Amino acid sequence: MAFVSVSEAAKLAKISRSNLYKSYISTGKLSVSKNGKGHSVIDISELHRVFGQLEIKETVDRTEVDTITQVKTQHATLEDTVKNTALEAENERLRAQLRDYQERDREARERETWLRSQVDKLTDTVKLIEMAKPQEAEKKPSFLARLFSK
Repeated sequence: MAFVSVSEAAKLAKISRSNLYKSYISTGKLSVSKNGKGHSVIDISELHRVFGQLEIKETVDRTEVDTITQVKTQHATLEDTVKNTALEAENERLRAQLRDYQERDREARERETWLRSQVDKLTDTVKLIEMAKPQEAEKKPSFLARLFSK
């Protein structure tokens, strides 16, 4: 079912709006319904029943189609803008996370390098200590040890 406003119905019937109300709607010859917005609308089949074959031209004005198209385009553009803004925010958050991970990785590598150098120093120290022990074992016994050992 296609509905038209009372004004459009009057144009299709080629009578004035006030005449449509007085002669047809108020007398009950033509039924009127309410659309979702509460506006009075008339079913085109009712107009056919009362007035016969109508010369239906394009009832929607070209400017209305252009306006609807423009609104849809603006709506799509707004949705795209919102999506882009959300994606840019997520992208920035991920970049910040990446920078944080890279900084942690750099610190871990520095720590590992420092620890390896400490291990190398300690290894060298242990080697020096081990080399020094055999020399201590070769020392002569003290005077008292030699005196009492016999």
